[in-house]
Parts: sequence; C-alpha cells; structure tokens
Amino acid sequence: MKHFFWAKFLALLLIIIIAIIDYIVPLGVSVGILYVISLLVLIYEKTATIVSFAIIITLFILFNLLFFASTETPEFIIINRFLSVFSIWIIVYMMIRHKLLKARKEAIKDKQKLVLEEMLFIINHKVRHPIAMLQGISQILDNSQFTEQEKDQVAQLLREPIIELTKFTEELTDFMVLQKNA
Repeated sequence: MKHFFWAKFLALLLIIIIAIIDYIVPLGVSVGILYVISLLVLIYEKTATIVSFAIIITLFILFNLLFFASTETPEFIIINRFLSVFSIWIIVYMMIRHKLLKARKEAIKDKQKLVLEEMLFIINHKVRHPIAMLQGISQILDNSQFTEQEKDQVAQLLREPIIELTKFTEELTDFMVLQKNA
C-alpha cells in the first residue's frame, strides 16, 4: 500500500515541478509533453487514478495557454499545447489498454491453471485405480498356480481395469480436443 502512496506522491510532485518549469519557459517550448513522465509513474495505479491525474495535467497545460496567451500568440504555440494534451491522452489510453491486456492474460493463465488441476485430478483418480488393480493381479499371478477356472476369473479381473483405462484415454483425448478448440 505504501508503494501506491509514493507513486501518487511522486506523480504529483513531478506535475508541480513540470508546471513550474512550464510557467517559467516561454510558451513556444514543448514543456507540456514532460507531463507524460508523471503519468508513467502511475502505471500500477487504478484506472480512475490515472484518468484523474490526466485531467489535472490537461488543466495545467490548458491553463498555461489561457493564462499566458494573447490574441497575438502564434498558432504553432496553440497547436503545441493541444499536441501535448493529445499525447497525454494517448498515453492514458495505452496505459489502460496495457492494464486490460494484462488482466486478460492473467485470466487466461488462471483458466489454464484450473484446467491443468482438473486434468491432474482426473489422471490421479482414473489411472491410478486401474493400475493398482493390475499390479495386484500381477502379484497374484506371480505367487500362485491356477486352474483353468481361476485363470478365467483372473482374465475377467484384468478386463475391468483395461476397460477403465481405455475409457479414460478416450475421455482424455476428447478433453484435449475440446481444450485445443476452446
């Protein structure tokens, strides 16, 4: 939380310093563009904060023009001021767009994480059980002599986990196809 306070404080301090420089330097010099620096300090702030600071900066830029301009002020000075304001709002747009893209990327990452967790859960439960059954049956086969009837029973016991594994691999394939197409 302290970081955000210091970012706002630094941005405000920069705005004041740039405003002082802007009022000292003659109107024809492009000082208004320096306000972009104070906006960039706010990159991790909320959108409302960034827009609020951009409005303040816009008012400072236009106030300087209204306060010092006269009817004899060359057009390039007025154009210069409006270009500064335009630049400020382009930067604000880019910062907000960056935030939206970052949020979207994080949402996709979260979704991928959930899908991966779901896959791990499915694999854990759908694969381990049949494998454990097959291991148990193989141990019985290693340690015993069987009659024909017992061999048929063992074969029947083997079919169940094999069918479960086959079903699971089909489900996993379908799931992966759905995820690929999503």
